[in-house]
Amino acid sequence: MKDISQVIVLSNISCSGFEKTPWIMGQPLFIQTPQLIYLTGINQYDIALILDPFVETEKEILFLPAVDPKKEFFEGAQLSSEETLLAQTKQLTGFEHIYSSSLFLEKISKKCSKHNSTIFTMYYEHRDKKDKVNHFFNDFKETLSDFLIQKKQKVAIESLASWDQNRLIFDEIDRDNMTIAQEKTKQAFLVICETFHNHQTEQSLAAALKAELLKQSWQGESFPTIVASSKNAETLHYTTAHCAIEKEQLILLDFGLRWGALCTDISRTLPASGVFNPLQKLLYSIVLSAQLHVMELVKEGVTLNELNVACWDFIEDELTAQFFSIGGTCHRKYDKSPHNVGAFNCS
Repeated sequence: MKDISQVIVLSNISCSGFEKTPWIMGQPLFIQTPQLIYLTGINQYDIALILDPFVETEKEILFLPAVDPKKEFFEGAQLSSEETLLAQTKQLTGFEHIYSSSLFLEKISKKCSKHNSTIFTMYYEHRDKKDKVNHFFNDFKETLSDFLIQKKQKVAIESLASWDQNRLIFDEIDRDNMTIAQEKTKQAFLVICETFHNHQTEQSLAAALKAELLKQSWQGESFPTIVASSKNAETLHYTTAHCAIEKEQLILLDFGLRWGALCTDISRTLPASGVFNPLQKLLYSIVLSAQLHVMELVKEGVTLNELNVACWDFIEDELTAQFFSIGGTCHRKYDKSPHNVGAFNCS
């Protein structure tokens, strides 16, 4: 709190797509935003947080959902604002001031009426500041703005998006966990390298890869494992995995596991036959060279966007030199860069 000079309100992922049908088992293992998990240690739906440096009491207010017996019947007990459990909840969370999530907006309004301060929250602006950003943070900003307007309160709402740019430097524990996570992901992949030729379908191979990831980490996958053969790899987030694997085609694997607060995310390409044909070998070598090129550029101060531009410029130059210049042709579903070169690896 000593470094905070404004009122900060953090909203959340309030519910899953299965909220109205809790008997459908579609809940992911990790569900809440990194900001709230870091500040509260709580990983469940419908929580929120107010940080207010201007007051003597209630500087930190945690909001939890009301008890839902039907939901708990299917999914187990969760932290709630239930009065009879409040003492235990305070002890578990370390928060002294806990209210129902239904009071979140009202509490913000009351704080604004006392000192009429600017409110800071998480939302994102489009780069050209014209198009609307489709994100639940932005949805909350609009909801909050509408609520304050209804209350006839003129309060500025500013973005904390810079938090997303100035991320915490990994400490020794994080770095150790990153090394462990990478090694575990590597071990899962090496097993698949020895056995992938035994699988006749994408589904079979995907199941085997997922099983190896689960053996390595009780926290499971970073995201749904992708196994895409042949033209299915043109779909970036292909998870159907219902096709037979053709022996002369390539197989794209995109997978990762969770370890601690970190996620691995690895893409690998295998020749279904066990040997690359000349064209496959050329494309593979270009992509591998691009990876090595980008790795050499990584250093403090370089942005992901700069690495992304460098990556795709390198690939275009190599394709021109080794493929297009000698008469090669291809059809692409994108102009230049279908995917960014990397991503943040915190859950």
